[in-house]
Amino acid sequence: MSFWAKFFGKKKKKEKSKYLPENQIPNDISFVKKFTIKGGRFLFCENQNEILFNFNEILVENTWNLKEVFCFEEDINKSLNVEVFKEELSPENFKTCIIKCEFLISNTGLILVCDKQIKHHKLKELPNTLIILSKFDQFSKDVSEAMSLLKNKYTDAIPTNITTINIYNYLEKEKNISLDKNNSKNIYLLHQDFN
Repeated sequence: MSFWAKFFGKKKKKEKSKYLPENQIPNDISFVKKFTIKGGRFLFCENQNEILFNFNEILVENTWNLKEVFCFEEDINKSLNVEVFKEELSPENFKTCIIKCEFLISNTGLILVCDKQIKHHKLKELPNTLIILSKFDQFSKDVSEAMSLLKNKYTDAIPTNITTINIYNYLEKEKNISLDKNNSKNIYLLHQDFN
């Protein structure tokens, strides 16, 4: 130690205790990072007009029309004017499907859905591109927390057909990984930051 350092006092680096918890990234930010890194398209919407605008932009970007899009729920039909799926039709005949989700899983960037959103259909039966509507209160830390929240949400009857949707990564396309083998989909997530 030099003379001047002794005289003026050398400042010691503050070491962080190994017993302090690590700084946690908020669930919403963690999810968005992981979701977009995998190739998901996250569109933040502050109001219903932005949802309509983004939905129309998705249609234009992919050169789809409303007849090539379906949904399972009446409220989506009313807000976006999309055809409600009828059992006599086949989901494969459509370019995309609009669904809601149960939870957005932050530590993986996956999306949890159940029979409330996709009915009895398996993910491989749905179109390769999905447009998913989510809300600000649907983030969960991990699958375990999401399953607990799902159980608490539906106390009378726990949903069936519970699954997570993975985002189709274009890098995997080069590795010849099939979309239907790993539940991967091209996903547009319209995230609603309002009630």
